[in-house]
Amino acid sequence: MTRSADTILTEADAAARQARAAIDHPGLQRAFANLEAHCLAEIRHSDPAHGREEREAAFLMLRALDALRADLAAAAAGAAIAKRNLRFEVQRKSRS
Repeated sequence: MTRSADTILTEADAAARQARAAIDHPGLQRAFANLEAHCLAEIRHSDPAHGREEREAAFLMLRALDALRADLAAAAAGAAIAKRNLRFEVQRKSRS
């Protein structure tokens, strides 16, 4: 079953709005800032000789936070990407 262009755009717009709302949510922004501050404190205050595992765990958490931000940003941009892809598809079909 093929979804219509309108359905695809409607779903992409809804997903983009939800992602943008999550990105802009003050509580989520505070949570990100708190987690980042905690991770950076773990890295700064870990024992240089024996704190390797704690630093690695904190670093991995920072990477995960960055990946989550990137995923949300990609979802927020999804509607524009879907529109562009559909426009190219329509142009391609009109040339055939």
